[in-house]
Amino acid sequence: MAQNDFKAFAVASGANVSTQAEWESLMALSSGFTAGVARSAQINKALRQGTTMASVLGQFIADTLGSDVLDDGNTSSLLTQLKGAFNTLLASSATMPVGSPIAWPSASIPAGYVIMQGQAFSTATYPKLAAAYPSGTLPDMRGQTIKGMPASGRALLSLEGDALKAHNHPVEIDATDLGTKQTTINGATTFNVYKFGADFREDTVGRFSLDDVAMGNIPVQISTPIVALGTHGHTGRTLSFGGAENTVKNIAFNYIVRLA
Repeated sequence: MAQNDFKAFAVASGANVSTQAEWESLMALSSGFTAGVARSAQINKALRQGTTMASVLGQFIADTLGSDVLDDGNTSSLLTQLKGAFNTLLASSATMPVGSPIAWPSASIPAGYVIMQGQAFSTATYPKLAAAYPSGTLPDMRGQTIKGMPASGRALLSLEGDALKAHNHPVEIDATDLGTKQTTINGATTFNVYKFGADFREDTVGRFSLDDVAMGNIPVQISTPIVALGTHGHTGRTLSFGGAENTVKNIAFNYIVRLA
């Protein structure tokens, strides 16, 4: 157990000290004893108040840091210990555990934190951070979002590249009546079917372009003077659309993490 040299004076039950009411009504409370005789109970009260607070602060440092608090006149060492104890208390009371990425809306990073940009850190200096990232390297969170861990197929802290889910694009093309062709009375003829386009409707997924198809000259040997052109097809292709990468609406923050 850490040692605390600062002891409270006159704290025993029945100690010879002025009551609180007597102390607060004492004429010398603000100016101090300037002349005459001070009663021992008054002196003991003054000593008890100061030494009690010193003892409490000393014990707080000893309990928090686990180090000895010595009455050796070294005020600089005591101040360093006191600051360390408060910092340790604040760190232990933080609501987010060490290692949690924190969205920070500024380029000025608060003391004790760093931007997560794939850098290495000392696992010996920051053991709590090492518990979250045993490799000693922080993830590079620049341009990244966080996704909940799936039930299977992924490892913690693994990087998943961007991708589109496999899907189809439905296309509906309006029918076009090509009519009929009048032949010669000899029952044999050729006729030309020229390039044509087709009306189409754009669906909600993307845009489509239809190529014209040249069907050329078609020789026909028939015994009737009217020929139906029959069914036909069209070749189509999708047109490029979209941005440089897949993304959602977003606001840019720095991801920072606490060093501890």
